[in-house]
Amino acid sequence: MKCKQNWRHKREAEKELREERMEREWKSGERVPALTRGLRKRSNCRERKRMEEGENKR
Repeated sequence: MKCKQNWRHKREAEKELREERMEREWKSGERVPALTRGLRKRSNCRERKRMEEGENKR
């Protein structure tokens, strides 16, 4: 049981790190893998789309 909880916790931590790294890359203007779109919660989905549209307009 404890083992499984640790494993889940590790997965969550890795996910957080990956998201932070992708966000940094994103803000610095590097390409965004398709993955990032699925990682964020829906609340940020609209913001991301808006930002992508802004990039396209420039």
